[in-house]
Amino acid sequence: MKKELIIIGASGHGKSCLDAALSAKEFNFLGWLDNDNETSEVFGYKVLGKTRDLPRFVKKNLDI
Repeated sequence: MKKELIIIGASGHGKSCLDAALSAKEFNFLGWLDNDNETSEVFGYKVLGKTRDLPRFVKKNLDI
């Protein structure tokens, strides 16, 4: 079963992380958390909220 993934930051480094994650084929990418008010979608994936919204996406069964 693929692990769910949200990337914090939808600019340069975040895009590189997405590329690596998709190449690994181990993740179900849910979207981004980003503080840019003008960004609602990057590479076809939604911006789910701002970095301050992270706690509502955290699950107790995290693989860290």
